[in-house]
Amino acid sequence: MSAGRLQSKDGMGSGEALDSGERMRVVMILDYFFYYAAAIANALVDQADVLFVTRDHGEELGACSEATDRKRKLLDPRAELVVLRGRQSEPGSLSEIARVGALIRRFDPDIVHSQYHKD
Repeated sequence: MSAGRLQSKDGMGSGEALDSGERMRVVMILDYFFYYAAAIANALVDQADVLFVTRDHGEELGACSEATDRKRKLLDPRAELVVLRGRQSEPGSLSEIARVGALIRRFDPDIVHSQYHKD
């Protein structure tokens, strides 16, 4: 397989070839399993630019108010953390989704990794 920008079915990738010195861009999107996904992101930052998108709750960390600060400390500082605020069921979450969607499009990822969670 030749080195090149990946083109996804939904058109997220730009389709332009990567220069030999250009790094791949990976978006990771998740709600739970933060520790697991953070370990993957921390390993990826040596070889790729990482945009890490997660929610603002701290249920998994046993913390509520300072969850974003705790998540930031668990991620390598080279990974960009984007926090989706509010509850999914709130009407205001639509503007948050639009905000984060714009950030993801601007990042122009080569790979999107979505960590789906359901009990």
